[in-house]
Parts: sequence; structure tokens; C-alpha cells
Amino acid sequence: MPPSWRFSATLALIGAMTAGSAQAHARLLSASPAPGGVVKASPAQIDLRFSEGVLVKLSGAAVTDGAGRAAPLGPPRAAPGDDRHLILPIKQPLPAGAYTVAWHAVAADTHRSAGQYNFSIR
Repeated sequence: MPPSWRFSATLALIGAMTAGSAQAHARLLSASPAPGGVVKASPAQIDLRFSEGVLVKLSGAAVTDGAGRAAPLGPPRAAPGDDRHLILPIKQPLPAGAYTVAWHAVAADTHRSAGQYNFSIR
């Protein structure tokens, strides 16, 4: 085998092995209140669970009501011993109505992901 062929084959193999990890993003796996859910009372916090660890200082969420008013949230924190679980305290009880949670997460590999979902309080 010529040396240039070996070099090309090695580069191709390295590229194939690292392509999946280079595309990693923290995906939202579950949330509480649940997306599309209806709760009876104001939640004390928003819980977001991701597919991989997130950097708390660079991740967070906003909660807005149907009129676009933001709910006051405390600083995000990771659950003890679980950097895949982001907790956002709600500072004041939310009145009945529809809400949108717009979240963003920065994974440990610095890839950013974002999304949103809705829930309602009766």
C-alpha cells in the first residue's frame, strides 16, 4: 500500500469515528410541568432533564404567560449530582392560565440547543 493511501484511510477512519460526537447537543428528554400538561396549582419550579450534562451558568429558561409577561424565576441550578437535570425556581405563584417555557441549554461540549413547550394551570 502506498503511504499516501494509508494516510487518507487513517484520516477517513478518524473522521468517521468522531463525526457523531461532534454533532452532540443536549436534547430535552422530559420536563415538569410536562409539555402540553395541565396542572392544578402553580408549580414551585420548572424541571428540565436533558440527554447529557449542561453548563448551568450558560443554560436557562424563560416562562411567559399568554400575554407575553415573564414569570419571575430564580437562578438555574443543577440537581445534586446530576448535571443533566436543570432546576429553575419560580419566585411567585403563577395564576391560572396558559404558559410557555422557552429553554436553552449549553452542553459540556459547548454545543447550544433550544426549544419551547406549553403547559397550563387550571
